Amino acid sequence: MLRLVLAGLVIGILLVFLSPPLIESLRSPVEPPAPKVEPPKPARPTTSGVPHATMRVTEPEPVKPTPEKPKRELAYHEATKPETRDLRKRQAAEPERKRFFRVVVEDAGTLKSGKTTIRLAGLTAPAHDETCPDKAGGRWACGRRGRAALARLIRSKAVDCAIAERQDGGVAVARCTVGRVDINEWVVRRGWARLIETAPERYAEALDKAKQDGRGIWRD
Repeated sequence: MLRLVLAGLVIGILLVFLSPPLIESLRSPVEPPAPKVEPPKPARPTTSGVPHATMRVTEPEPVKPTPEKPKRELAYHEATKPETRDLRKRQAAEPERKRFFRVVVEDAGTLKSGKTTIRLAGLTAPAHDETCPDKAGGRWACGRRGRAALARLIRSKAVDCAIAERQDGGVAVARCTVGRVDINEWVVRRGWARLIETAPERYAEALDKAKQDGRGIWRD
């Protein structure tokens, strides 16, 4: 009998020291299980890739007009480029072209239009009152005859001139045409003028022809 009492006592002591968690669990109330927390869903991205929650709308900045650049003046070295200088030389070398109306013939080598006196380039003609000798020893009015011949050619037509030089007193040295006729060459070919050193070569041929045919001041 004593053995049973001792055995029960030992078992009770063992239960007390060996299983306190079991006793504690029996004493504490049963806690309900913690609710399941779902993770937050990510925000839906917008077309720009920025979530709606963090998207910031800003107004576009006004576009500032581009200031117009001031026109740049030609520098000295640009204004004096070789091609520019060559163009100026060509323009300076080209004669001035002008049409004259109501032309008056002063002599076979001189025309008058308004305040401009036109001297036919490359030749010299007798003045309107000059006379020329003939083989008989007399003199004849070569200046008047030459002026009359040129007046018949021009009549009241317009005269186109390429002015090679302008001199004082409104004098223009030029090569002129009436229609398709070269007035300068015509005067020489008809024998009403002599040539100067700077005359074109074709004028020399016209002079030789006038002398051979005995025309104008070269008549027999």
